[in-house]
Amino acid sequence: MLILNSASLEHYGLHRIFRFAKKAGYDGIDIEVSKSYDTQDAPYIKELSTETGLPVVSIVTPKKTSSQEKIMTFITLAKEVGARNVIINPPNLFDFSYTQWLKNDLPGIRKREKIHIALLNSTGGRMFGFLPEHALNSLNDLKKFKEVCIDTSNVYNVKEDLIRMYEKLKAEIIHIFLSNVKNGKDHALPMEGSLPLESLLTKLKQDTFKGGISIRVNGKELGEGDENKVINHLIKIKEFVYQYYQ
Repeated sequence: MLILNSASLEHYGLHRIFRFAKKAGYDGIDIEVSKSYDTQDAPYIKELSTETGLPVVSIVTPKKTSSQEKIMTFITLAKEVGARNVIINPPNLFDFSYTQWLKNDLPGIRKREKIHIALLNSTGGRMFGFLPEHALNSLNDLKKFKEVCIDTSNVYNVKEDLIRMYEKLKAEIIHIFLSNVKNGKDHALPMEGSLPLESLLTKLKQDTFKGGISIRVNGKELGEGDENKVINHLIKIKEFVYQYYQ
């Protein structure tokens, strides 16, 4: 299942993002919740999904989410729009109570709400030059969380080997944000850069990966501002992915 992540075209409204994905032949949409009310309006999102025939696959929480109440709000939003996943960003290092809640209470919430709740791998940022910005940021932490979403550019940023990480976590990975790194800049187009995405996609095919592959790239790389460029780039990305994965 090839999905367009709404953050790839964050300067457009949701209506146009759905339209771009439909024209380029994608299978669904991931919605990253932002300050835009469109990304939080369940009836409007359902209307766009029905109009285009594209399901909402995931709700992605904002990066600075740090409360149980907000997470429960996003779970409700996901269920209202029919999304099967909620993707959460790793907690800040000093959010001790929130981190413990994620570790201790999320398994029961997954079961009760009958929804996948996956932890995104950290960007690898540092405080004071040496402390990690985020808790739950190691491979073992991700494995213990049971459900994981891997952002391939974030793997590069923490200087981890992408294929090694996939092999260690493949039983837990339910979703992938696909992008490349080009000239040191992350979230480049998948077919342009230094990450071994061809090998990753081949392994996903061999392992009959059941999750979604979501395109999450920098909008400038897609040519935002020029509709034809955006659609053409999305089509080229689809052709690249299907060359190794379909």
